[in-house]
Amino acid sequence: MKPALDLLGRLIGGRPQDAFLYALSGEVKRSRQISLFSEALEDLERACALAPGRAWLLGYHAKALAQAGLPEEAALRLNEALELERESPWLLAERGFLRCASGEEPALGDAEAACRADQGSYEARLALAACLRAAGRHDEALKACREALL
Repeated sequence: MKPALDLLGRLIGGRPQDAFLYALSGEVKRSRQISLFSEALEDLERACALAPGRAWLLGYHAKALAQAGLPEEAALRLNEALELERESPWLLAERGFLRCASGEEPALGDAEAACRADQGSYEARLALAACLRAAGRHDEALKACREALL
């Protein structure tokens, strides 16, 4: 992964105002293979500053915040993103995952809303499965997993 980071560093050096490159760098750095969470957060914060009001950037920043153990900040970012794109299946699924991990009651509602918004969404079905499993509804969780794979 070091060659990928080196390449991203050179690309960013040549285009320091490119929010997408910072977002890509942040995503690479927060991957399990690299796990540079503080650097990933810096890159994603920079991306958000360069391109404010982009729901997808806020969503990626929220994922990095959650991964870095900052669930409250992640929830704020996801809510901000959902203000921009209320029906985004991906953002609803991400908030469902986050709420499920935190044991929050509305998690299942977010996952169900994500599935309604995009019935073919793989992430929405997996969020639904995780929330159903956490609620002790194992048969329904297994069904949601199967539907995610179809």
